[in-house]
Amino acid sequence: MAKSLRSKWKRARKVEKRERYGKKETARLLKIVDGRKVKVTDVKETMKDIATVVDPISEKHEVNATGNAEEKMAVDASSKEFSSKTMQNQHGNYPKWMHKRKVEKIKKNRKNPTTFKNRKRKKF
Repeated sequence: MAKSLRSKWKRARKVEKRERYGKKETARLLKIVDGRKVKVTDVKETMKDIATVVDPISEKHEVNATGNAEEKMAVDASSKEFSSKTMQNQHGNYPKWMHKRKVEKIKKNRKNPTTFKNRKRKKF
């Protein structure tokens, strides 16, 4: 793409905006961070007599550590298993995630065509 005067002008204006708004944004973010620090310390001091105050980051690490140590939930051993060849379970049903067109396609390609009952026949 050619470097026209218009594109050069637009790029220059973008750079100026980035600088101007960047300064404003950093000032706003620093103000938020400073305000957050003050509020957290004030809350911790006032809450000490009411409840135990725990830092959220350390609490998250503790929860992860205890979560790994706990037993995993027992899973039903007779989970739905589908044959890789026919994609059917023991009752002859197809998985929910399989599209109906794919199911019909598989049914049409079976060796025993009588199992596909809803097949439309052409009238001559």
